[in-house]
Amino acid sequence: MAKGVSQTDLAHRRVGSEPAALRIGDAMRLLPMVLLRHDSRVQRAYDDWLARAVRYEDAGDFTDAAVLRCLFEDSVQLNALVRELKLQRYQSWLPKMLRWEFQRALEGAPRVDVTVPEGHGWATRGKRPKQRPGAMGGFRLENLEQHIERFYLCVVKDPPVKKKRLAIDQGCLRSDVQYSIRRAQILLDCIDAPLT
Repeated sequence: MAKGVSQTDLAHRRVGSEPAALRIGDAMRLLPMVLLRHDSRVQRAYDDWLARAVRYEDAGDFTDAAVLRCLFEDSVQLNALVRELKLQRYQSWLPKMLRWEFQRALEGAPRVDVTVPEGHGWATRGKRPKQRPGAMGGFRLENLEQHIERFYLCVVKDPPVKKKRLAIDQGCLRSDVQYSIRRAQILLDCIDAPLT
């Protein structure tokens, strides 16, 4: 956890610091990236979205009515996709972020790394990690992308990966996987939380 980021505050959906808000924003950007990268349902939706965009562009109709019709169709498609993924709890923001990610993929935007780099100011003093591969002497860094990917694999993916199987595959403890999933859920649930 970063200095000034209280896990208790986030668990109670209170965003009271800049580092907490930044982490929540990163989680908001990462979920659509992970979904597009790994989920075949989202990849099919992207292909449909792209075909529709090409169809509108080929028609050459750039009137306000055509743009509104295209946006409406996007909204219907992406809201249905969020329901299909069983992520209705994020219905207020996930369709918009999926559309944004689709546009990034269309433009060939480079992959964005939003994990905390080693030695960054957000590294916090904590309990000394056990001497496992990758353990950093006395510092604990949060790997948000790993949290979101584990959340996807164990909660969203159809069929979901068992936590024990994922822990074995990734060479970590089952409790690490459980922590990642819970942490991702806490961060994603805070997106609609009021700032304090």
